[in-house]
Amino acid sequence: MFQIGRKEQVVLLIIIAALLFGSGYRLAQHKMENKAQKPMLVTGEEKTEEATKPTIPQKLVIHVSGAVKSPGVYKLNQDSRVVDAVKMAGGAEENANLDRLNLAAPLTDGQKVHVLEINTVVEGDSSFVPIDAAVPGKMNINSANEAELSTLPGIGPALSKRIIEYRTNYGSFKAIEEIKSVSGIGDKKYDDIKSLISTY
Repeated sequence: MFQIGRKEQVVLLIIIAALLFGSGYRLAQHKMENKAQKPMLVTGEEKTEEATKPTIPQKLVIHVSGAVKSPGVYKLNQDSRVVDAVKMAGGAEENANLDRLNLAAPLTDGQKVHVLEINTVVEGDSSFVPIDAAVPGKMNINSANEAELSTLPGIGPALSKRIIEYRTNYGSFKAIEEIKSVSGIGDKKYDDIKSLISTY
């Protein structure tokens, strides 16, 4: 019978142990790889919970200016209208001309809502008619624009511009005679236009 020495027995045991360890390690690694590749299933309950999770609506950032009590930048809901922006700014002033706005129009992010004052003339707006024109057939020299003033007899573009500048620097005319304070308008020109102008 073949016999091996003690030294050979130790070597043989080491080899057998190494083979067993290697086989066990490969088996464990194979199981871990299969587990990692296994797709994660999402249950119907989890899907429903995710779908019903409430979403926070994004706000609109709106700039409100002009004849309102508290002009500024405000955040409003997505479905807000122009009227909501005016309310958010404290409401319209007494001299606000809300008829020049479409209060029912929907708002968009970054929009500016400007509320005009009564009798404010927008350049190029030929549809403007003074709301408080109390003197039919006469021109209100406190609200008429440069183009309108230049239609008066003897008042061309240069003088109409001076009238606008005078209003800007000194405020509204208190009486029609005050227009003679504008450089270039003397008694003769005043006599030609006094029956055609008013201060209200």
